[in-house]
Amino acid sequence: MKPPGRRVWLFDLDNTLHDASAASFAPTNVAMTQYIVDHLGLSHDEAGSLRQHYWLHYG
Repeated sequence: MKPPGRRVWLFDLDNTLHDASAASFAPTNVAMTQYIVDHLGLSHDEAGSLRQHYWLHYG
């Protein structure tokens, strides 16, 4: 029997499943900050501070 043709994406953003290199986090941080800028209308500095706040509080 052939398994269903589903594609699964698994994101380990908090580094619990494997020891990711620090190099992978910089582009993710940039993209998340830009998303906040684009969707909440904050300045880049404000968006970076908000992203950092969420990371510290929610992981």
